[in-house]
Amino acid sequence: MSFLLFLLNQKVEFMIREFINYHFKENKNKYLFFLFVFILGIAIGGVTIYFLSSEQIEELVNYINSFFSLLTKDTSTINSKEIFTSTLLRDAKIYVFLWILGLSVLSLIYSISIVFYNGFLLGFTNTFFIYKFGLKGILFALAVLIVQNLIKTAALLFASVTASSFKYIIQKNNKSRYKQVNNSAFYIRYTIYIVMAFLLNVLGIYIESYVVPMFIVIFSSAFL
Repeated sequence: MSFLLFLLNQKVEFMIREFINYHFKENKNKYLFFLFVFILGIAIGGVTIYFLSSEQIEELVNYINSFFSLLTKDTSTINSKEIFTSTLLRDAKIYVFLWILGLSVLSLIYSISIVFYNGFLLGFTNTFFIYKFGLKGILFALAVLIVQNLIKTAALLFASVTASSFKYIIQKNNKSRYKQVNNSAFYIRYTIYIVMAFLLNVLGIYIESYVVPMFIVIFSSAFL
């Protein structure tokens, strides 16, 4: 039994090495491009704070204060199961749509848009808390906003690169004079990659739903 487990571990390690060598090395430039798009979204989201009027900022502060005030009175306000379910369904639609568009030339446009949008939200939110709450905002961002977003961003970048590359891979295979790989193998691998990305995203959702609320409750009194 131990020998079989050893062989299985060796097989898994080999598959991981092959995956890294094939996927990441082949798509290095695309990863750099999408990372640039994400960072651009963060930068523009952060800068947007400084274009808001004082009234708009005050409305956001009042909303946050009322939310934290409600938490200090009743911690049951946060329903982790409901957050997990609703976020899971929302993100599932994004990944299904991404998978479908990977079969067309529209995948690149959609991938750029969704990566930029996620970067924008992260930049806007982090900058707002830091801008309005200083050190407390920095601690809040590190404890509440960063970890799960890094995981979800990694998943999204992986899925976006995979989807935007798929149509090109199929076309390249079809035009090859020495075509040896059936397209169905590419479709299966493409689907597995998207599912892998979504499962990684689910980990981020779990942290967001069950771990982050505990930190939000801890910080709630500090923002009042």
